[in-house]
Amino acid sequence: MIEDPAVEVVCAYLRINGYFTLTEFDVHELGPEGYRAVTDIDVIAVRLPSSRASGRYQGKRPKVESGIIASIDPDLSIAEGHLDIIFAEVKQGEARFNPGLHTPAALHAGLRRVGGDLGADLNHIVDRLLDHAEFHNDQVRVRLVGFGSYGKVQEGTTISLGHALTFVRHHVVRYRDVLKAMSVSDPIVAFFELAEKAGFQL
Repeated sequence: MIEDPAVEVVCAYLRINGYFTLTEFDVHELGPEGYRAVTDIDVIAVRLPSSRASGRYQGKRPKVESGIIASIDPDLSIAEGHLDIIFAEVKQGEARFNPGLHTPAALHAGLRRVGGDLGADLNHIVDRLLDHAEFHNDQVRVRLVGFGSYGKVQEGTTISLGHALTFVRHHVVRYRDVLKAMSVSDPIVAFFELAEKAGFQL
């Protein structure tokens, strides 16, 4: 169960954009006195190359492909043909990265948790993330993304929580007819759906 509502918002936003999400991934490192906690990665998000999210319209109604209801945010600059991996730091206040995330141990652990062939040596990917907060080749993109109420991370992508909330709300409005026929499990999407049904303007 996720206790941080900001993490819930980020997960809803990323899932709508076609990502699978893992939250609060703990990273530990073995030292002389045993294992110690290095950090936790708030959200690991993975979007597969075959995830073809439909945001297109057919006449006045949204076209839904294979039961997948999704919207694509241009701010994420998603490349459909690439595996897209995001390590997200989520803050209710200023967007920033914890020092623990900017360590080889944390980034190696996150990449190993995702698994699969990333088309490059993990050490090279980690070095690029530490230096530029992003790695990409012809098959994968890995990046660090900071979410917060205000501010901007020095390296990497920044997305405000206000933008994420607005995007989720627009998604619910856009697909209101389809969502009414579905059982929605995501708590943030379900909240906006309830507000929409109740005629409450957010």
